[in-house]
Amino acid sequence: MEGEDFDVFKLRYVVEGELVSETMLHVGAAETSSGTVDNPFMKVEVRGRTVPFIPGSSLKGALRAEAERIARGKNVKGVAVCTPPKVCDGDDVCVVCRIFGSKKLASHVKIPDAYPIGEVSTLIKPGVAIDRVLGAVFTGQLYMIEAVPPGARFRFKMIIDNIDLEGGGVEAEILRALLRELASGSIQIGGRKSAGMGFVRLENVKVRKITVDDILEGREGSEISLEGLDARVSREC
Repeated sequence: MEGEDFDVFKLRYVVEGELVSETMLHVGAAETSSGTVDNPFMKVEVRGRTVPFIPGSSLKGALRAEAERIARGKNVKGVAVCTPPKVCDGDDVCVVCRIFGSKKLASHVKIPDAYPIGEVSTLIKPGVAIDRVLGAVFTGQLYMIEAVPPGARFRFKMIIDNIDLEGGGVEAEILRALLRELASGSIQIGGRKSAGMGFVRLENVKVRKITVDDILEGREGSEISLEGLDARVSREC
């Protein structure tokens, strides 16, 4: 099965770019903050400054969910998809678990935390709880969410091992579709998605392909644009 050869290095793709918030974006911290904010944004201290950041786990979770939707939409033999929390736990592993991993299979995709590019400020957005039966506002249920505004930029990186993005396998097809979705601004991350928050767009995308020879000879690999990657696949097909 493609994607199980973790003991052998075949090739690596490194995808880098700038993740730009198209709408307000909220990635919530586990704890509540003191003061007026009920749902603070995730923050970390970098070089003496406390800055908002997007955990790699949040990015990977959002991309995995989108990959599941895409794979189910294919509706062809061999593209069955498990349904979390009941993920693949045996030898018969679905296509999404072959990409992102399962209880018994390591992931081919690694996504580090995304840190801000330049100064990224936060704002406070008020929200209210709605009674879904009556469609009215719950009395006294005002809360405050900390978010980053549209236009905030974060550094994005994805590392893909031993899946040939220029090949014809279904794993590669799904990953190429994910990158196109990110570049088009169609994927949401974080919370409050139903309220329209969390749309992001991947800009200035660069894809670098690294082979075994590149590793042995100390080269950085060859650079491919996202458009060039799709063009190469189209020519080969």
